[in-house]
Amino acid sequence: MNADVTGWERLLVRWYYVMGPLARRGLTYILIVMGEFLFLSMLDDLVFHDPGLYLVGLFTMLAIVIAFTIAISYVILATNYNLNKKTWGSVAAKAQAARLEDPSREKAPAPFTAREDRSGFLRASWKIAEPLGISLPDHRRFPRRVLAAALVLLAAMYVPHFVGRVQIMRQEMEAAAQTTRALVASFADAGLDPFCIDPTKGHDKVSYYVTGDVVDEAGEETGSSIRVDVNNDGQVIETGYHLAVDPSLSQVESLAQAERDLELLHGALAAADVPALVPGLVTAHELFPEFREAFLAGSPYESISLDHYDVGEAALVDGAEVACYFFTDPLDEWDEHSEAYLWIRVEPAD
Repeated sequence: MNADVTGWERLLVRWYYVMGPLARRGLTYILIVMGEFLFLSMLDDLVFHDPGLYLVGLFTMLAIVIAFTIAISYVILATNYNLNKKTWGSVAAKAQAARLEDPSREKAPAPFTAREDRSGFLRASWKIAEPLGISLPDHRRFPRRVLAAALVLLAAMYVPHFVGRVQIMRQEMEAAAQTTRALVASFADAGLDPFCIDPTKGHDKVSYYVTGDVVDEAGEETGSSIRVDVNNDGQVIETGYHLAVDPSLSQVESLAQAERDLELLHGALAAADVPALVPGLVTAHELFPEFREAFLAGSPYESISLDHYDVGEAALVDGAEVACYFFTDPLDEWDEHSEAYLWIRVEPAD
């Protein structure tokens, strides 16, 4: 190596030698990095159930994209505005002098193709490095290594996050399981037929549910039931009462039976003594007076729907919002597949 070549000059020659190919592939590399970020974000959402965007991953991806953008911009500026002109001119003169000192020296073949050197940086750098004995990095491997380093860096940012999410998911499943177990036990004690998929068997991003069906003396389901939705904090987030209606009975008899089932179902929920997002989710259960009047004045074949838009403040109970419905089919459409039932939905008020 020529002793007159400074460290900065050697670095500049090597830098230009690898920057051309790197910049040429820069846009492709940016798309690859963004694709990895989208994949990791989807993995975070679908597998690890992260409720939000992982900002560390986002900022790391943006930093990598900015770095590649700067590299591309640098090559464009260096080509058009002749950056580092003084240093480049100095080392180019030394290379020319070295060639003149040994004109019989056999010139090595260029280690790149014309297609690879669209920017001209490869040939310009190589023409200086070859006579001065400056070693050059592999112009094909270097961009790939840079891309690999970028991909590994981005993936590494997600590893501790994924580990943390696994721990959080386990804690959430156990919190939800405590509530669902209490509900199942209470429903069974009340004589209901409970059902629940154990939250510890698999994490759900949104919620889990427990149902309890009213059964007759023969153990057959009557059609009335309760459904309670529980979030990952172990809190009740929604309650629904499904109350069967027999069209063969009078409206008075149907309403009385539905309200008996309602008291049984709500009693089982109250006895579980489980936490709720708002108290009304476990306390609210009564039919609106307006709904009772409409039901008694109607028929088994006329649907009814009343919510807070119809009854105002009466629909708000302890932070929860109640809606009452009667679903049925018209008499001329009634057949063996038809069903009539009351539905009381209790959810957090807006």
